[in-house]
Amino acid sequence: MEVEDYMFALLSDEELKEAYGDYRESIGEERGLLMAIEKLIKNKGFSIEEALEALDIPEEKKEEYRALL
Repeated sequence: MEVEDYMFALLSDEELKEAYGDYRESIGEERGLLMAIEKLIKNKGFSIEEALEALDIPEEKKEEYRALL
């Protein structure tokens, strides 16, 4: 179980929003984008760079996603 899973289990949605704002939503979005990048690479034969471009990932976030792949 990851740290954020523990946080979500221990705190109510209201407590999470108060403490972390849109943190939970941004984690979900990042996971979704990471999955989309992986699927483009695996299923469509895209390179990492092609997948990042196809999904219009901002330049400042590209290195972060490269590191996660």
